Amino acid sequence: MRLRLGCLLALWLSSTSIGRAGDTLLLHDGRRIEVDSWWTDGALLIYPKYGGTIGIPFASVERVIDGSDGSDRRDPPPASGAVRAARALPPAADSPATLPVDALAPIQPDPPGSEGEGSLARQLEALTALARTDIAARPAAEERMAKVLTLMGNEALRAGDADAAVAAYERAVGLDPSLAPAHVNLGVALLEQGRTREALSRLQTALALAPDQPDALVHLGEALYRDDQVREAIEVWQRAEALAPSERTRARLEKAMREQEVGGEYRASAGAHFTLRYDGTRAEPALGSAILAFLEERFDELVSRYNSLPESVLVVILYPEREFHEVTQTPQWTGGIYDGKIRVPIGGVRVIDERLRRVLVHELTHALVAAKSRGNAPIWIQEGLAQREEGKRSSATTSQHLARAYRLSGGSAFAADLDYASSLAFTEHLISQRGFGALLDFLARLGSGEGDAAAFQAAFGAGYGETLTAWGEALARTAS
Repeated sequence: MRLRLGCLLALWLSSTSIGRAGDTLLLHDGRRIEVDSWWTDGALLIYPKYGGTIGIPFASVERVIDGSDGSDRRDPPPASGAVRAARALPPAADSPATLPVDALAPIQPDPPGSEGEGSLARQLEALTALARTDIAARPAAEERMAKVLTLMGNEALRAGDADAAVAAYERAVGLDPSLAPAHVNLGVALLEQGRTREALSRLQTALALAPDQPDALVHLGEALYRDDQVREAIEVWQRAEALAPSERTRARLEKAMREQEVGGEYRASAGAHFTLRYDGTRAEPALGSAILAFLEERFDELVSRYNSLPESVLVVILYPEREFHEVTQTPQWTGGIYDGKIRVPIGGVRVIDERLRRVLVHELTHALVAAKSRGNAPIWIQEGLAQREEGKRSSATTSQHLARAYRLSGGSAFAADLDYASSLAFTEHLISQRGFGALLDFLARLGSGEGDAAAFQAAFGAGYGETLTAWGEALARTAS
């Protein structure tokens, strides 16, 4: 349930309760949280933060200190009998919120191949039976079940099965809402699924429970950035860097700062499936409106073709040429990129021309392929499909060049990564041999967590290397 400040009616037992501005939440573990306002919803105490809301178990709150004079202390009322009271969180240092949560004591997954392999599932089964039959042991059993489920979620996430990971983490936080690592990793799994707004909520809750956990801050920054809250993402990543500097976080922070510096004042327009940002001093609003209309039209067509719908609104940013390369750090020949956001240089374009249409469709295809495969599609199929959707087709000259390269290399020409031309040609070959549906099956299998090799074998009936070799031989025969 997503609540918004200004229309909050939350019941605390039989009365409505909304805190006053400037209150301080004093938690049982000694931490203090300053809040502008707060309210309750069932077993949660909720307050606004980072442009959204954070909910913490109100059983973890010792008292609320009135912000008016600092002297009026009032205890939060007990949880409703219909909702199990959450346990207070131990100090943050004892409960690391990180991906993976391998340090979550005392339960550890057994090493592969050991006699105890699969014991997490057996532990869960035994604990479930204990919680069901022994009322006195139920709280401790459920607390341990939450940790076991978190570790099971970690294993699923490592295996690429985000659906199973989300299901495990959701059960974990249902059993123990104060378990910060489960909230963090649930947020990560939701990001893997493209469910950015839901991930934001989970990561905000995790940080309420463990405010100075660097990994939680890193992932929250990612969620904010994907939600186009760039300024807020910068603030969160700066906090993470101050606590635990890392090269990856620094790179994300620097990119966000470049984007904010260049596009912080860009004009924004919104469609049903897109948020468009552009420099209003250099591009007319009419161009922005025309681009939005074009994107919406092609979006419906591509969603139908790929049977794939992104979970979140797509952000599209139009840059002047120089600013595009400053933000993306790409070569001068780059015509556009998709890195979670569609970024396109438009130079002095005042109307949608054929080149701009092709670039927009190309990058939009990347977004749809990423959504269907959950970011797991190999580069060759991404570029092959994106070129095909923009209208490119392989020429006879291209086929001859590829056949010559295959013969001269003794059959090893395609052993390395395919380039743009060979990616398009190989994608066309697969469609001609197995049909477009086989490519969709391949992407769907990748999205469900299957590895590249297994997904390719299942979708096309042969291994990737074997298929490349057969294609090369066919090219050589045709060109001879």
